Amino acid sequence: MIGISISGLSVRVDAASRVVHTTRATPPKTTAKKTTPAKKAAPVVKVVAGPAFVSPKKGQTLVAGKAFVFTVRPLKGASGYLFSFVQNGAVVWQNLSFEGRLSGTSYSVAPRTTGYGNLAPGPLQVLVRAALGGGKWSAPTSLTVIVSGSTLAKQPAAGKVLYLTTMAASAGKWSGRGWSVVNGVLRNNGTGKAEAVYAPYRPGGVVNYAVEAQIRVDNGQACSNQAFGIFARAIPGTTTSGLYAGTYGFSCSGDVSIKMGKTPAAAASVESTQGFLPGAEWHTYRLEVQGNQVRFLVDDSIVLSTMDNTYLDGGSIGIFDKGVQISVRSFKVIALSAAR
Repeated sequence: MIGISISGLSVRVDAASRVVHTTRATPPKTTAKKTTPAKKAAPVVKVVAGPAFVSPKKGQTLVAGKAFVFTVRPLKGASGYLFSFVQNGAVVWQNLSFEGRLSGTSYSVAPRTTGYGNLAPGPLQVLVRAALGGGKWSAPTSLTVIVSGSTLAKQPAAGKVLYLTTMAASAGKWSGRGWSVVNGVLRNNGTGKAEAVYAPYRPGGVVNYAVEAQIRVDNGQACSNQAFGIFARAIPGTTTSGLYAGTYGFSCSGDVSIKMGKTPAAAASVESTQGFLPGAEWHTYRLEVQGNQVRFLVDDSIVLSTMDNTYLDGGSIGIFDKGVQISVRSFKVIALSAAR
């Protein structure tokens, strides 16, 4: 027997019988190498450069007493701009956190406001970012300026009358739904759910003051949710708005309350008492805000007092009514000393 191998064939020749036997060789098994798929590269998030400042210039000195105005160039696709003010490593003012809103390409910090008073003399870092939609923001742009002089509003002497008027003398300056001046008296017709009327005078940077109004109930319903009162430190029209209110509510036992909240209608009581009934007589209602102290007086007697740190700006003042007919014949604002 003669055996040879040709291209994978095994050939055997029987010499005696001359018979040729062929078989195909079985190829050796090969194990395929497992390939690990290449990891996809993380997508590159492109950060949009922040808006460039137009004014003020880097290192410029801003003199206290005038409004500080910051302007940037518009950024394509921006829906608003976040302005943050940093001193000693802390954010001392920001339009979104403190006012509940973004701004346009220009943002002003005006004298006699809380924001203005928060800016101390010395270096001030201003950061601005653009809101680009979808929760995306541009990179921040930074600018450092110098604040010169005191930004704190000068407070008037305690006891000084800041505003005093009879409704006859200021008839054309009080306006609101359900409110009108008739025969020298400001009246509410009692048809509204909760109607506020803002006084023509705004304390602004004056933070310690008393609001005093002479009010008479003309038609009120006992055991109802009707109410009226005066309010102070109101900052209307923002998500961070709020106020303090001294109120009388027509519950079955008569509730006198100090309230705080977004609006007079949404304010919640922080202090309340019962037993006072206004009747149909004139009464002097007085709400005092002095630092973080809030007091409510009726006819010169303190009815309620509390302490709270939520609303400390001077804000706006006025009168509100919820479903009761009232008359107001005078309105006064008096400066108070700083709280001790």
